[in-house]
Amino acid sequence: MIHSKQLDLHSWHDFEALFEKHKGVRGGCWCAYYLGRPKDFRYEEKEKHKQTHFEHVQEFGSTGILLYDDETPIGYAQVAPYHVIERYDTTKDYIKLPQDYKDQRQWRISCMFIDKDYRKQHYASTLFLEACDYIAQTGGGWVEVFPFIQEGDKQRFDFNGSVAFYTKHGFEEVSQLGKSILLMRKYIQSVSTSL
Repeated sequence: MIHSKQLDLHSWHDFEALFEKHKGVRGGCWCAYYLGRPKDFRYEEKEKHKQTHFEHVQEFGSTGILLYDDETPIGYAQVAPYHVIERYDTTKDYIKLPQDYKDQRQWRISCMFIDKDYRKQHYASTLFLEACDYIAQTGGGWVEVFPFIQEGDKQRFDFNGSVAFYTKHGFEEVSQLGKSILLMRKYIQSVSTSL
């Protein structure tokens, strides 16, 4: 059965198993790239990336959700309040955005990763919908995403998603950040969990 759990200290070992299977993902990133400022991330410090991510889980309680096939972790979405995923705040194009826009920001989805054995089976869409449900269950609000701008008709999903994918799910363009990233956002309504 496919289900999701919040990545927290209790599920860290599942995240670790998933990422160790894939050598830390993307050359040993451990999805730490967007968690800090540029000075905090050096590509050659692969073990530090894992530690950085763990420290963020310790400090903030969570950095996202894990997708499972029964008890096997098969995916991870980095979904958290904007101040946890802070790298974008340092880009000059983001800094130039109007303050009233920045005052509305609440959530970010910065990365999505699916185990290589589960790709091309729509699990990325499932993971994304679980991430949106997680946001709705924990208060809702404005959600920012940052897909790469890709030329031509065929858009790869990549780790950041694609413009076509997010457009299909109701996200709207806000601004281009640099040469290759498009900032998009959508409001996700809160879902009351009280009975």
